[in-house]
Amino acid sequence: MMKRVETGLFEEKSVMRLFWQMCLRWGWIAVFAAYFASCAGPSAERPKRSYSRVPLAARILVLPSEEAGKGLVTFITEIPYANMQFERQDTTYHAEINLTFYLHSPKFPERSWLIDKHYEIDTPSFSETGNPKKALRAIEKTVIETGQYEAEVTYQDFNAKKQGLYQETVLVPDFTSELYVSRPVLMWDSLTVFDPGKMIPLQHQGFDKDIFALAVVGGLSPGQETQLHYVLSDRNGKESYKQAYAFAPTSSVQSVSLRIPLEYLIFGVTNLEILVRQNKREARSMLPIRATFGFKFKYLKNVEAFLKPMQYIMSNKEWNELRKASKEEKLKIFKKYWADRDPDPETEGNPLMREFFLRVEEANERFTAHGLDGWHTDRGRVYIVYGPPDKVERRRDFERGYTLEIWTYQEIGRMFVFEDRYGNGEFKLSSPNSF
Repeated sequence: MMKRVETGLFEEKSVMRLFWQMCLRWGWIAVFAAYFASCAGPSAERPKRSYSRVPLAARILVLPSEEAGKGLVTFITEIPYANMQFERQDTTYHAEINLTFYLHSPKFPERSWLIDKHYEIDTPSFSETGNPKKALRAIEKTVIETGQYEAEVTYQDFNAKKQGLYQETVLVPDFTSELYVSRPVLMWDSLTVFDPGKMIPLQHQGFDKDIFALAVVGGLSPGQETQLHYVLSDRNGKESYKQAYAFAPTSSVQSVSLRIPLEYLIFGVTNLEILVRQNKREARSMLPIRATFGFKFKYLKNVEAFLKPMQYIMSNKEWNELRKASKEEKLKIFKKYWADRDPDPETEGNPLMREFFLRVEEANERFTAHGLDGWHTDRGRVYIVYGPPDKVERRRDFERGYTLEIWTYQEIGRMFVFEDRYGNGEFKLSSPNSF
């Protein structure tokens, strides 16, 4: 029930290491500790804690308004229950969240908007507090004059003493005259009207069917031929899918629903780019789509991209068998490998597999350079196997002219030193045998 009140992975090839690191990453140990602490009763005095920063999932949409010269700015924020701190209260588990939504114009200080919301969430069972499908979704709207704004969403978890901040520069165009394409929002159905109930959650990544991107095109000249192109590509700009069609709009504003075929989504991030042209004018919009697939690999056209990083965690015999197999056999080997290592086969999905491929994608985002995917670099390899380091230190070795990056893993008592010998950002593990 929710009330709103307005105001080393695989060290020594060990999969079990990933399981415990996954527990630490997702905060399960902290949740269990909080649970048993609450059962023991309140302490005489709780030490004061400073608020720590956490990521915040938010999306800001700019849509047409019925008022001339204004736009409808819509804030969408989602916080999974698993990211909140619940405390036991008699027979329920209770969380308190505060969200603040803010818009302000650097040029026109009088054009500002602020609203503060407080949410109290109660769940009847402990298991529901970690349910990945449960989340608080907050949607707030305001009509505001055209112009450029700085938008902010701040999040505060009172129990966990955590804060989050999302910032974005927002342009509210004149939908009647300026050619404009809104940032798309992903939907389950081909609707041309925004329906929050049909919107795909912001952090959802497991797709098993085609999805749709809803966008609004403004500033159109009614009756004039208009071309719309949209492309799916990887982070290097390589296209996997593209479509184009022409239409004659009946009004200056028109919504479009674009089908995103599942088979052309790329593991990790697929960039969706929309281009609209009319009367020698053009407007663009872009949205990154993050995707993991679970066992829906029959749709994949780029299965090799999934399999290559697994060489870090498989034995030589397993890897050679996988590498030499046909595409159909590779999928069978892949499925069996992860099914044998599923920590909870009775539940949907495999959290161990998800954690591994999440690390692969994070390595690609952090360490890709000089045409080499991040997972294939030394830092990416260590990151995938051991997870995020507890401490990263960068220093200059003036004697040799190297830049050093030192990663420390306190739990396992290991340290990795990477050297950038040529000043080009390519860090190599100084002692490869130490891996």
